[in-house]
Amino acid sequence: MTADLRSIYTAATTEEAELCLGEFKARWDTEYLLIGQSWRRKWSRLAVLRLPSGNPQGHLHNQRH
Repeated sequence: MTADLRSIYTAATTEEAELCLGEFKARWDTEYLLIGQSWRRKWSRLAVLRLPSGNPQGHLHNQRH
């Protein structure tokens, strides 16, 4: 179940994440109905946060001075 959830929040696009959520609900709603319902209810807030992957050189994290 956690691997299926991970596919939602690591999706590259919102559309891909929605597809993964649909797959999660189809597979797990019989056992974990509230999880899928919660994701759907809060989707607009969850789908907004998309951080870029990787660690570009210009980021403060990589600066030494």
